[in-house]
Amino acid sequence: MSAASRITAAVTLITALFSPSGVRAQDITDRFWETRAWVGEVTFLGVNSLVAGITAGIIQELRDGSFQQGFAKGALGGAIAYGGRRLAVEDFDGAGLLGRQIAAAGASMTRNAGDGVPLLSRLQFPVGPITFDVLTGAEKRVTPRVNLVAAGWIVRALLDDRLQFDGRSSISAGIPVFNAPDYIIGAEGGVAGGATFPGLILIGHDLNPGSDTFVHERAHVAQMDFAQIIWGDPVERWATERIFGSPRLLQYIQPGVLVPLLYGASIQAIRYEDRPWEIEASFLEQR
Repeated sequence: MSAASRITAAVTLITALFSPSGVRAQDITDRFWETRAWVGEVTFLGVNSLVAGITAGIIQELRDGSFQQGFAKGALGGAIAYGGRRLAVEDFDGAGLLGRQIAAAGASMTRNAGDGVPLLSRLQFPVGPITFDVLTGAEKRVTPRVNLVAAGWIVRALLDDRLQFDGRSSISAGIPVFNAPDYIIGAEGGVAGGATFPGLILIGHDLNPGSDTFVHERAHVAQMDFAQIIWGDPVERWATERIFGSPRLLQYIQPGVLVPLLYGASIQAIRYEDRPWEIEASFLEQR
């Protein structure tokens, strides 16, 4: 196959993976847990590896590199990212923080695979609205970058009198957590017990005592980190170079614009119960 044909086939496969299935998320997760939990684990592990591998392979192809090498190394990063996500929903203090860092390391490996550099040459570790870029090669350096969109959401939450900052949960999750016990969160014409925004988790009125909203939202945090590292950062860097002629503007800042835009577009096109990230978070919530 030509390079264009391989890229087209890869994009088509990713689109198919993220197309509405017509099956409710709860039906799918119930099916996994009512049979054997490992069926769900293998399914989501495989999907994450496939998406990461295809992403890295396409980027390598666009760089005139090897799609196969990018795919293989990227898939490994995707598997580690899912493992970190799986750890983030465990029931112990600090699970969210630890799982978030492991998941981000896996996403960083996928990014490195696409760039054609050693898998551990550059690692990104997000804590709150700050991402620490760690260079491990000859030029060892740690550079903090502030996600502007995430910082904006945090400032907005701090200025909202209805919200209460939860320090203990924030440390455990690795991201600011705000509680609003009497506040019902609107969600596309309905209501939700919690929500994840860039840079923070919001826990509202408990609508379903049988669910674990905090766990569900911790899974979303790791998912958003993955999207930012493997999609958001490369596209924002590319756009900055084209518009301003230099990537130096991104040395200490991370715009963080692309992922919220993609999410906003996707929720208009895909029903809540059909969204792959919601299906995965619902599965992980039942860990």
